[in-house]
Amino acid sequence: MPVGSIETRLLWVFGVGAMAIVASIILFLLLKETPGVTSDVVTPSKTSWDEIRSDAVARIAEESRGMLPPPVVEAAPLAIQDAGSQEANDYRSQTLPDGYSLVGFNGEMNKAAIRDHGDDSHQVDDGLDWLGSPTAIEKLVAQAAATGRGWSFGWIRLAGDMRRADLAKLVEGAGVKIVGSAGRLLRAQLPGDAGRLAAIAALPEVDGLGALPVEAKLRAFEDPSVELPGGEPTPVFVTLMANDVDGRWRRELEALGAIVGRYDPSVRVYTANVTRLVLDSLATADFVLAIEPIGVVRLNHDTAVPAMGLIPCVFTGTCRGSSPVPAEPRCPSA
Repeated sequence: MPVGSIETRLLWVFGVGAMAIVASIILFLLLKETPGVTSDVVTPSKTSWDEIRSDAVARIAEESRGMLPPPVVEAAPLAIQDAGSQEANDYRSQTLPDGYSLVGFNGEMNKAAIRDHGDDSHQVDDGLDWLGSPTAIEKLVAQAAATGRGWSFGWIRLAGDMRRADLAKLVEGAGVKIVGSAGRLLRAQLPGDAGRLAAIAALPEVDGLGALPVEAKLRAFEDPSVELPGGEPTPVFVTLMANDVDGRWRRELEALGAIVGRYDPSVRVYTANVTRLVLDSLATADFVLAIEPIGVVRLNHDTAVPAMGLIPCVFTGTCRGSSPVPAEPRCPSA
């Protein structure tokens, strides 16, 4: 083999190797100078969580003493309309993020009644086995006796296509007062008499009745990331079974040891500071529907809401420092 050809091949190999080394160095420098991609979700440190909780506890304590004014309901500013224009404001964003597009309205979706075909093999466990259980009436009687009122709050599940108004007429003289509903489930004041309760449960329009178990009221604390309160006060939301029109349930909560803050009647929710002992006491109260920890949220709707063609909303209340303020979204009236 000619010597020249060997030298040529060696030079070609060395040249390729040198180019690979130079490319590797350039790639390393580019990666080193490129800022790392950081997540939009920032997990607060243990110290910052403690500070946030302390601020929330302090705010609720001030609210319980009436030292803070009620939060102001604020809506996003409306788009400015040109003078003399008769056209309605279009709140949809004209510049959508990549991957989004506006669509037209093609008419109302067809709806049909959902019918039970009697096949239990595909039924999902809804956690409502306490409704109509063999001990349901016994527990309601004991609950009413513990309150000293002669009645207590409980739930009624409607059967079939029965409506709330129709059942209200049937049980009008049986000591039942329906205070709210969620689908087929009715929140109601139920009598403490076993005979009356049995008669109500026997109605063909009723598919079951009962008292909400304690574990169902504390379901939000089953999340592994949520810590149960200990000996120190912890801020929570307390949802009531019925609206507190005269402050009666606030006084009941305070009598059970809670430091009670502001009340939002639109969702029947109080803020409160509780320890573990107080939490357990509140969970046994018949007028309490649910207890949930006050979490810290970060709004990420500034892009998604306009993209969906909706009116941007501002949350109720104000945040002082890092204090989380329980709030409900409010939008301007159409």
